[in-house]
Amino acid sequence: MTEIDRLVYAAEAQIGTAEDPPGSNNIKYNTAYYSHAVSGDAYPWCMVFVWWVFRDADLSELFYGGGKTASCTALMHWAQQQGRWVTGDYRRGDVLLYQLDGDAYMDHAGICVEVRDGRVVAVEGNTGDEVRRVERKTDSIGGAYRPAYRESTAPGVDIRLKELDRGDQGEEVKAMQLLLIGRGCSCGSYGADGDFGGDTESALRCFQRACGITVDGICGKDSWKRLLNG
Repeated sequence: MTEIDRLVYAAEAQIGTAEDPPGSNNIKYNTAYYSHAVSGDAYPWCMVFVWWVFRDADLSELFYGGGKTASCTALMHWAQQQGRWVTGDYRRGDVLLYQLDGDAYMDHAGICVEVRDGRVVAVEGNTGDEVRRVERKTDSIGGAYRPAYRESTAPGVDIRLKELDRGDQGEEVKAMQLLLIGRGCSCGSYGADGDFGGDTESALRCFQRACGITVDGICGKDSWKRLLNG
């Protein structure tokens, strides 16, 4: 698994995580960033979410020089200083900074997980009070930070995702379900509950069929690859 794969996996596994209560900015990413629970308008968390994902993927050194920032503008200036700022040809793994208000300021952030037909698909925190997979036109992007990812994992290191089958339970099943839901494949009324039941198997088979890969209801190497890579 490449470093970009790890980042995308970590981001998409968080889809659906929401503030409690809605509109409070009280969420686990802020708690981790500030080392205590916070709430209120002073704590927007779109960039905090990006920091958290890099940390969760064990890639903290690639975000802000291993430091912390909750500011889109600060990350932009740092990326420019590092020669890692791009304003086009966006790619999977870029940290996208948006200008949604139409002014010169960067006011939102997300992690690019897919680029298609002149549009980007990103996982964004603080979007409707939760983490969401969002598709946007590229003209809403002011630019992006492109980390210096390594092309592959270190020699001799083999990172594998567990093969999942009906009856399995746990966090890896929940991550698979969140990725399926993010691709528009419903896992039933219970959603991402970490339980690989019949509804999840149906969702996986539907996804496999749409991707043109073996339709067996088992999340193996090919299914994980397509779920992570888009």
